[in-house]
Amino acid sequence: MTSDSYHISDRPLRFILAASLLTLSLGTVHGFSVLIEPLEDLFELGRTATSLFYSLSLVCLTIAVLFSPRLLHRWSPLTNSLITCSIGALGCGIAALADTPIVFAVGYGVLFGSANGLGYALALQLAAQAYPNRRGLTIGTVTALYGLGASFFAICTGLAPNDDKVGGAMVTLSVLLGLVLLVNALLLNRARTTQEATPSEQMGRRTLGLQIRLWIGYLTTCIAGLMVLGHAATILMHAGGTRQDATRVVFLVGATTAAGGLAAGWLNDRVGRRVLMIALPIFSAITLVSMTQVTGQLMILALGMTGAVYGATITIFPSSISRIFGLHGGVIVYGRIMTAWGLAGLVGPALAGMTYDITGSYSPALYIAAVGAIVAIWSINNID
Repeated sequence: MTSDSYHISDRPLRFILAASLLTLSLGTVHGFSVLIEPLEDLFELGRTATSLFYSLSLVCLTIAVLFSPRLLHRWSPLTNSLITCSIGALGCGIAALADTPIVFAVGYGVLFGSANGLGYALALQLAAQAYPNRRGLTIGTVTALYGLGASFFAICTGLAPNDDKVGGAMVTLSVLLGLVLLVNALLLNRARTTQEATPSEQMGRRTLGLQIRLWIGYLTTCIAGLMVLGHAATILMHAGGTRQDATRVVFLVGATTAAGGLAAGWLNDRVGRRVLMIALPIFSAITLVSMTQVTGQLMILALGMTGAVYGATITIFPSSISRIFGLHGGVIVYGRIMTAWGLAGLVGPALAGMTYDITGSYSPALYIAAVGAIVAIWSINNID
């Protein structure tokens, strides 16, 4: 490290901006539902098979987060940002040129998904260390922008030519990540992070049982949000919405996810995490059941509420884990807990696609997700 290097907390706004650019650009993965029908037409696939592209990206994202502590500890924020953006841009470029489902899966699912995991972990680390005493709000900000990425992707897809929605959207993402790479090269130049107690010292302070309960709670709460993010457009169209309405609802869900993250971050610093961690799955269960009964504008409202709950959830959990286990220990534990998120990403969208193919309805999947939210209440209750 050179003598003129500086710590993140010395210039916090610069690193909040770098983290925000990463999460906004990478969060576009959650706007996938606008590509479902174009991908079905392009590759002649069913709803279940098409959903697997999104599920694969989330699984690769999770694996990358799980192994991210080694990279974040070994290399500087600048190097990790360059790696993230380069892999993501390459993956989107490959997906843009894909002429088979396998090639698209490698580019979008494996490479872009893996870049998401490393970039998301890096962004959380930057946010937590920029303002250590206001972690709820700072983590809420960067995760809110991760949710807003879905809205941004809806705009990118809308600008793509009608005869090549998939290719146009992927090229746009590749260029965007290239721009983020250049900007973050300036923002993160010579930055260094805090080195805390060793992982074994951090982990020895908490029981395995606590981590298991957090894992179960995160899994069962996130299934609903990831299911809706992966199928928002087609859920609305099934409920009577038009294709134009479907694009708008993806933008709306992304915006409410961002709003939920910001609100949860602000509330977490003031009322504490316990109230929020119990309230969120309760609201989720109520909303999911209501979605089986409503159509039109009420369905749009319910989708937006589900997005808000999901945005709040992905803010509260990393913020709480960071407070419980410390900055460095929190990165390691969150990597483990993120495997629950990855499983939710595999199960949620695939379950929705499968039940739709079998029954012609999303209702069975929504009821199952509601039961999962109730399980989350049991799992999270009494976590200190």
